[in-house]
Amino acid sequence: MPDVVTPRCAGSMPGSAAPPPDRRDLDGAWAFARQVGVYALVDIVARLTAATPLAKRVHHARPSLSPRPDLDLTYQVLGIGFSLAPVARALFLLSAHGRSAVHDPQSVKVSAAAGIRRAQDALTPDAS
Repeated sequence: MPDVVTPRCAGSMPGSAAPPPDRRDLDGAWAFARQVGVYALVDIVARLTAATPLAKRVHHARPSLSPRPDLDLTYQVLGIGFSLAPVARALFLLSAHGRSAVHDPQSVKVSAAAGIRRAQDALTPDAS
């Protein structure tokens, strides 16, 4: 099997500038920002006109999951752990040949190229 070739993309060469963003991308981002802003305004109006005054309301960033403190802590830690498990798995899969995907950006490029090569090999019919 040939050596893994690192893919080159725009802006990856030293001294090269990244391509300017596409106008359609910026239009979509502004449309999304306007939509979020409109919903935020409607939410503020809804809160100000609600029957309970704002000063009397209580908000919990992470509400309790159990009335028992020991079970609540267990559920909170499990929730955080299960939420971070896909991140840990992605970092593990991006690590190639014992190199860290976090501290060695080159290993991410090599891993991505190897993954692309394996996918291409799997999709290419055998010539036999």
